[in-house]
Amino acid sequence: SPFDVRQGNFTGALINAVTKSGTNEFHGSAYYYFRNQNLAADVPLLRASAFQQKQYGFSLGGPIVKDKIHFFVAPEWQSEAYPAPGPYPGSGGNPPSAADQATVQRMTDILKNTYGLDAGAAGAVSNNNPLTNLFARLDFVLPYNSRLVIRDNYGKAELDTLFRTITSFRFGSNAYSFNNKKNAVVAQLFTNWNNGANNELFVGYTTIRDNRPPNANYPSITVNTGITGTLIAGAEVNSQGNSLNQDIFELTDNFTIPIGAKHRLSVGTHNEFYKISNVFARDSWGAYTFASLDSLEAGNPNSYTIGLNLGAGFVSKFNAAAYSVYAEDQWTINQRFNILYGIRADIPTISSRPPMNPLIESI
Repeated sequence: SPFDVRQGNFTGALINAVTKSGTNEFHGSAYYYFRNQNLAADVPLLRASAFQQKQYGFSLGGPIVKDKIHFFVAPEWQSEAYPAPGPYPGSGGNPPSAADQATVQRMTDILKNTYGLDAGAAGAVSNNNPLTNLFARLDFVLPYNSRLVIRDNYGKAELDTLFRTITSFRFGSNAYSFNNKKNAVVAQLFTNWNNGANNELFVGYTTIRDNRPPNANYPSITVNTGITGTLIAGAEVNSQGNSLNQDIFELTDNFTIPIGAKHRLSVGTHNEFYKISNVFARDSWGAYTFASLDSLEAGNPNSYTIGLNLGAGFVSKFNAAAYSVYAEDQWTINQRFNILYGIRADIPTISSRPPMNPLIESI
């Protein structure tokens, strides 16, 4: 853990990642990794459906203007598919499925013939996990002992999620996905003076988009099969309206100057500004439970749950900020002993207020 006032808001280890940059010569690399079920454990789960992972990418760096402007890029891709965990009818019986083939088929037929709904896959299912990452960087050598770095870090990921247990069998329609997209653009200006002083100006803008779409567009349907467990189809209850958007702007400046032969003074400020929009509408499409397949066929649920909009909507939007100022001195007493001391103030603020719901006052 570094004891440096320029680093705040954490209590564990600090990891400093230094990226490659372009030089006056062109350099590049490429790689490809592959794995499938033949390179994994010989168990029924990994043989039931597709199991494959491909990861590949390349890097390239070099000059745009020799001694002045250099570039570096490193894209990466992943294609992955792996069997959804948990038993299903015909998976071998160890552990046993929550329902047998006849029961699963009957629910599939009821949903299709009575309600016109597709229950989705009832056998082996593959979860997919594709990824795309891109890192790009430009370096500019500027006058007055200055250097400008502009870099962008982009990532896009999708993760299919379906799991089954010995007490609950989920059809393919009950699957959902985690979709994430992040883009972080940063500009850093480094300046050095002849007296040993230096300054670093950091400006960054990050956008994060998280979304969790369900695999079906109709309400969740849960049927009790007795002592063996439950059958579940339809949109997963927590995915019926679930997303988070974040915009983060960061401004940091650190100035360091030597004072005499024994002191090195650093002063700076670090500021982050947040704009957040969060949607969580559990059960907004509804969730039915039925005591048996006969009840499902007759259209007679024993419970129904729905999340309602009571006037303020399902979207929570707010703005926040975190301001930091600090000063530090590194005092070199002698070659064997130095003292680092400083002071830092962190001020978090939330500028938005939750909307008033008049129904609360009427209760």
